[in-house]
Amino acid sequence: MNEEDNLLIRIAIVGGRQVGKSFVCNQLLQRDSDLSRAGVEFGIRHFNYKNQRLKLQIFDFFTQYEKINSFYSRVHAVIVVFDVNNEQSFEKCKTLIEEIKQKQITRQTNQILNDKIIVIGNKATLDRVVNSDEAQEFSLLHNLIYTEISYEAGNIQQATSDELLVRIINLILYHPLTK
Repeated sequence: MNEEDNLLIRIAIVGGRQVGKSFVCNQLLQRDSDLSRAGVEFGIRHFNYKNQRLKLQIFDFFTQYEKINSFYSRVHAVIVVFDVNNEQSFEKCKTLIEEIKQKQITRQTNQILNDKIIVIGNKATLDRVVNSDEAQEFSLLHNLIYTEISYEAGNIQQATSDELLVRIINLILYHPLTK
């Protein structure tokens, strides 16, 4: 970690195929490229937050989920992305959340970090199969943050991208289990 960085935060992005994980990763990292890769995409972004300089490590996983299970316990938050135009991707999202709840355990308290999962419904400007209310209700039921974005619109506004990042950072830094 750079001497100027006050805190390291690791964020994993997971979801089914073709749901827009790389888009979310690139937006959070402030990159334009959306190159097709194999395995894992990794990026670093330095972010100023409340007079602190944070080093964010963002991992975009798109391999077999069995290979990343052990990684869940080493991240501070997981973003689960699904395509609002694809019911199967929403079902995969639900499965991944259950998997994360089982695998992501704090070392200090040995409790599940349910509240550090962020659900993102992508491609929200297109015709949808998954109703926004259904996704919101699911997220509320499981005490998760839910938001929608649109890859098809071409770009998340910078303010929205930073706003999402601030919500994630607040979740990580001020969650009761992390104090």
